[in-house]
Amino acid sequence: MYLSFADDDFEGTLVWLDSVESRGGGTVYDRIQSIDERISIQLAQGQIDESAELFREMNGLQRNRIDWSQMNRSRLADSLFMELDLEFERAPLTGDFSKMRTAFDAYTAELDKADIPDDAHGPYNWIAMLASFLGETEKALEYRALHNAYHQREGDDVEAFGRIHDAIVEAKTGGDIDFALAEIQAGAENIGCYSEGCWQNVMGEIEESRGNREKAMEHYMAYTDGFRLFKLRMDEGTIATTNFRLGALNEELGNLDEAIRRYTYFADRWNDADADLQPQVAEARRRIGVLLDRKAQEN
Repeated sequence: MYLSFADDDFEGTLVWLDSVESRGGGTVYDRIQSIDERISIQLAQGQIDESAELFREMNGLQRNRIDWSQMNRSRLADSLFMELDLEFERAPLTGDFSKMRTAFDAYTAELDKADIPDDAHGPYNWIAMLASFLGETEKALEYRALHNAYHQREGDDVEAFGRIHDAIVEAKTGGDIDFALAEIQAGAENIGCYSEGCWQNVMGEIEESRGNREKAMEHYMAYTDGFRLFKLRMDEGTIATTNFRLGALNEELGNLDEAIRRYTYFADRWNDADADLQPQVAEARRRIGVLLDRKAQEN
């Protein structure tokens, strides 16, 4: 879990983090937490390139702190895992999944070569979900089967995050969408964050993909407006892009004031975003101008 920035007070949060670190005496874990918060702020503002360096530092510290090979029972290439994790966070914000695909191919090639014991729990569920985001249906189902086989052998219930990942694969590979949505909700409720909006952006995307705009908007609004205590790092960036999507949907439905509000939120939040993201900001501001003109004409 991460800080919820009151009124998007990024500057105040950074000042607080600087003051804490300047006092010294912190542990490696404290530094990891501080970096995590800084990355969240950068992602929130569309500063993805700047966040990458901190992301790599944080993952390096984590890998020195935790025996990752013991967690996965295999000596996978940590650098490849780290790059894939990074690109998974970046791709939804940039809309460019090519780097994620390259990182995915490199990591899964190493994973397929690894000698993972039959009784080990490899990172199959997470990889299956990433494959589904990339449209790699065959790969997604292959890794999902490996994940489920492990749990069937061990007689274990799938953990909440695993349940959510599995449901996303179900929805994105042509499975039972109603079942998948129910599973995502159940997993989020198990974690204790469904009412705060977590994972509801994905539910909104699934509903929108099958033409349920109103239902999609309900989920999107729960996601953008509901967070208080529980927030994943990547949510900071996708809250902005989900507001843009809400702007577009409200514009389609003729809800001009709400569309303007959502576009404005996005444009203001990403005002200092990376150069390659500025066209999205410019488009939001262009749409605001168009809608203001429409309102003036109607009045």
